[in-house]
This record gives sequence, structure tokens and C-alpha cells, in this order.
Amino acid sequence: MVMRINNSNRIFHKAKSYKSDGNNMVKRKSDGAVRSYNERRFKLTGFPLAEKFKSTAEVIEYLSGDEIQCLLCGRSFKALPKHLVSIHRIDSDTYREMYDIPWTVGLVCSESSENYKLSIHRRINCGDLDMVEMARLRKSFKKRQRPLTPYIKAASIERGRAGIIKYNKEKAVFA
Repeated sequence: MVMRINNSNRIFHKAKSYKSDGNNMVKRKSDGAVRSYNERRFKLTGFPLAEKFKSTAEVIEYLSGDEIQCLLCGRSFKALPKHLVSIHRIDSDTYREMYDIPWTVGLVCSESSENYKLSIHRRINCGDLDMVEMARLRKSFKKRQRPLTPYIKAASIERGRAGIIKYNKEKAVFA
């Protein structure tokens, strides 16, 4: 049962007070809820790390374990995005930018990544996923693809240069 008071912006519901600006209701947090939230946000010593990844090998090593460690607080998880949003209040894109993690890899451990791959293959084989639809989604993703990290960009430039040099050498042999 909701009781409204005409001259106030407070709404009383089952003896719990809520603040209201008219449209949105915001529940006041009790001291226990705030304490619980702060306890979940503890950081291990030495965290957050300030270093960024410098190579693809470092990123692969970071993601290859049974669990992935949060570089902000040091705790380990199977999948990181939900933790980042709920505890650190940042999205996975911001986390990737902070540590130069490529956009093409998921922030999950190797076991979870393998499980996701198997479930996708299973859904394709069962006919739940249409390959035409997946190709359309990939195309739309390419349009809004995020920038490359510096070390991947440098590696792709080097591969391009090596390809041009190889092409020119082959062209000179046949000419």
C-alpha cells in the first residue's frame, strides 16, 4: 500500500522511506548496504596495476589461465565484464583502453572461451543460428569496429612492409 503526501516529495511504502523527484524513485541505502558494498570493493596489495600490455603474447598469457585476474583489484574470475560493471563501475571497453587489450578477444578465461565456442558450434549444427544472419552481424560489427592497440597496429604495419618487400623481390625475379 502506497501513501502519498501532497506537500512532500517523499513516498512511504511499508515503513521504508524512498526519495523521489516525481518520476524516479531512488531507495536510500542503509549503512549495512554501504558497508557490504565497500567490503566487496577491497583491493589486494599492489593493485591497481599501472602497466599496459606491450605485446600480443602478454595478452594471451593473461587470458590463458583457469581464471582471469582483475588488474584493478587483483581478484580472479571466470569472466570479468560483470565484475567491472558492478564493482568498479566501468565498462569493459574502458578497461581494454586502460590496459591496451585488443577488442577482438573476450575478457574471459580460456575454459569459458572454449565453452562459448562449443555452444556456438552446437547451435549452428542444430540450426538455431543462421550463417547468413551471422555474416550480416559480422558486417555490421566491422562498420563500428574499434581501433587497434598500438602493438597490434605496429605488428600489422611490419607484416604489410614485409609483404611489399617480398612482392617486389618476386616481381624483380620475373621481370
